Amino acid sequence: MEVGANLLGEYLYPLGFHFEIISEGAGSGGAFVGGVFERDTLKLEIHFRDSLGMVSYHLNENSVSHENYMSALGVRERCQYPGLMPSH
Repeated sequence: MEVGANLLGEYLYPLGFHFEIISEGAGSGGAFVGGVFERDTLKLEIHFRDSLGMVSYHLNENSVSHENYMSALGVRERCQYPGLMPSH
């Protein structure tokens, strides 16, 4: 999580976002951690367990998954976390 948060932070901190861990622990699937970049009513929520998991965007009470957001923008086929195979 720290490496990924630092990478995103290079872009988000200058825009006024701050980062905090919102969940961490261990479950039946192993260790996990969740964090959020937040500025005013905007949030970028990321979760990690062995690899990048759920990513979602929030504006006030509205939210959308990364996959659905990228599909709506028409760029889903170009989205790939470094080192991962596309999920189509």
